[in-house]
Amino acid sequence: MMHHYPPLVLVHGAWHGAWCWNRTQFHLALLNRMAVAVDLPNHGLRALFPRAQRARPFSAEAMAAEPSSAGAISLGEAASFLAGQIEALSISTGSRVALVAHSLGGAIANAAAEIAAEHLSHLVHLCAITPVDGHAALEYRMAPENEGSRTASLQTGHPPEIGAARIDAADEARLQDIRQIFFHDIDEDAARAATHFMTPDVPLGFLRDPVITTGRFAAIPRAYIVCTQDNALREPAQRRCIADMDRAYPDAPTRVSTLASSHSPFFSCPDRLAALIDMHSK
Repeated sequence: MMHHYPPLVLVHGAWHGAWCWNRTQFHLALLNRMAVAVDLPNHGLRALFPRAQRARPFSAEAMAAEPSSAGAISLGEAASFLAGQIEALSISTGSRVALVAHSLGGAIANAAAEIAAEHLSHLVHLCAITPVDGHAALEYRMAPENEGSRTASLQTGHPPEIGAARIDAADEARLQDIRQIFFHDIDEDAARAATHFMTPDVPLGFLRDPVITTGRFAAIPRAYIVCTQDNALREPAQRRCIADMDRAYPDAPTRVSTLASSHSPFFSCPDRLAALIDMHSK
């Protein structure tokens, strides 16, 4: 018998794009799940690039100093964009939608869930930063529970001056660091390919702007998939995200699963990830 479960909207994290979900979408299709991956503002095919990144001869100093063309994009704008995608899919399919968010995408997903709650059936976070109740993503990135994360070491330039958290993924000298932080459990060729798809600028508002949630957010069943070998958002930081959501909304506790995975299970174990997403979105 064919079951009709909620369609899925897949949201990437910082410097990534819809492309990172490709392998997982295939395995979700094997489970008869419709899944649409979206590019957030200034990511994937929506990205704006610093002119200095393509200039030849290349200047690392110019790359670090050039103001971001996306510096004015707020978390609220990104959340409104995502809420519009959710609403459009919900209306076109006649079904509520399950929202799946990775990493920094969790902050935008929580804000979008508050806006589009009536169109959502489930909210599934994957090693995600999940501020609620007026908190911001940067609090978790800088928290003691995230000690050992080296994500900030990848950045070039001074974020308040350029308006973005910027990385230069094309810098060969940083390739191994990027792999160890994001992709340490996939082969080197695949990690290199993924790195070449990464885009440079995360608007600073995505990290600094508070995420406002109320009872609308609390009414959405939520789950969290903890990645226990994550070098970007350490497991204790992930556990704090869960605890803070449950503290703010104790009447709707988060369902929790774990994966022995890096920050990128959509590459290293897409079949197991798809099975967990499927389980948590029915």
